[in-house]
Amino acid sequence: ILVGKIMKQNHLIIGSILTACSIILFSMSSVVSINATQQNGIDETSDSVVDSAKEPTSKNIDTLQVTITESNDTNPPIVEIHKPKNALYIKDNEIMPFFVPLIISDIQIWPYAYDNESNIIRLDLFIDDELMDSFPGVPYSWTWDIVSFGKRTIKLVAYDASNNSADIELDVWKFL
Repeated sequence: ILVGKIMKQNHLIIGSILTACSIILFSMSSVVSINATQQNGIDETSDSVVDSAKEPTSKNIDTLQVTITESNDTNPPIVEIHKPKNALYIKDNEIMPFFVPLIISDIQIWPYAYDNESNIIRLDLFIDDELMDSFPGVPYSWTWDIVSFGKRTIKLVAYDASNNSADIELDVWKFL
């Protein structure tokens, strides 16, 4: 196992890098991605990865290639609500298209968030500005089993690793 320190501007990475692994370090201003490839780093006698702090021999590391890339992601994530959509729902079953989401009884909400530059770190779900759940990762799903009568607002706020955020709101009518 390679244990080492890599300094890139104000980012310090201390850790282990295994064969063909990828480590992503998040910071407030940027994302640093480290990709490492290790060749011939397997101890042939024990089938375990050897300590590369030893002198290079045929039984430990021959080459180590480390690529460091940094990006300044300023684009907000993409956030959508996949369910409910404009339809009539009874007990979580879509019955027919409707001009607004009309929900009778419980429903499973399917939020969606994506960021192709720095990954989603959190997705918050609100009903009428009250936080109902916070998702640290996929899959995103929440069952709305709280009794409600009337017009309500579903709001999603997605945050990426570069501290960008985006939100979406959907007005629905819910009964029971």
